[in-house]
Amino acid sequence: MKTSGDLDWFGLERLYEEGGQLLLQGKYEEAIGAFKRIYADTLELRDVTEIVEDYYSLPRQEWGAKNQARFMK
Repeated sequence: MKTSGDLDWFGLERLYEEGGQLLLQGKYEEAIGAFKRIYADTLELRDVTEIVEDYYSLPRQEWGAKNQARFMK
């Protein structure tokens, strides 16, 4: 899949994983920065649209807990 920004699809996937790791570390502001960068480029990568939209509609701790569960392995 082609993207419009400076990252190719693989780069966006890597950024998604980095955002997940930041979430697990409790670094919510850094994590949302990664997800917003993806969101600005494409809405088709996994569940990034839901993650970003939830950031603006949920209290931070609830957003963090909900999304940390996505990245726990």
